[in-house]
Amino acid sequence: MHLRKTAWTFMIGVALAAGGAGITWMARARRAVRVTSSGVESQASFNELKRLDTEVASLRLEIAGLKQSVQRPLADPTASGTASSTEPPATTPPPLSVEDAYQAKLVELDSAVESEPLDRSWSTETQDQIEQTFRGGIAPGSDVTSARCGSTVCRVRIHHSNGISKVELSAKIATTPPFNVGTYYAPGDNENETILYVLRNALTAQ
Repeated sequence: MHLRKTAWTFMIGVALAAGGAGITWMARARRAVRVTSSGVESQASFNELKRLDTEVASLRLEIAGLKQSVQRPLADPTASGTASSTEPPATTPPPLSVEDAYQAKLVELDSAVESEPLDRSWSTETQDQIEQTFRGGIAPGSDVTSARCGSTVCRVRIHHSNGISKVELSAKIATTPPFNVGTYYAPGDNENETILYVLRNALTAQ
């Protein structure tokens, strides 16, 4: 900004010097015309004086404009509310796929089983109901190996004696309490195991 102001000041000085030189030259020219031997100004000198008058007036206008340009404050680009920001625009993460969302829900349910306090008014009764249902032969070839309930969800490990019993498990228990409230299926530690997350109520599934 300092360099720009210095440049404008220099231009004004040049213009003022040029204007002064033009006025001085014009005055000398007038005196020279008046002292000619004939005592009468020639037509050529008169035309030259008119041209000089016009140039001097033009220089004065340019000088006035240069003064206004120097005195006018420069705009500060950082002071504007529309100044560009160096921060990258915020990005929205892509939505999870159905499979990823399901896996995330399984992790959430497993964590709930481990961290929830025991609610005996529900967990004990529900755990007994689950074990009795499988002992009654609802799903032949599938047996409960362990069951643990918290206050909103139970985790049940099922062992399958064959592949058919594993495939048919969901169809066998889907409409039977407490599985009909809401049940998530997850692979176990081996190909013969299925883990069930049995929900206390439908709201847990959301």
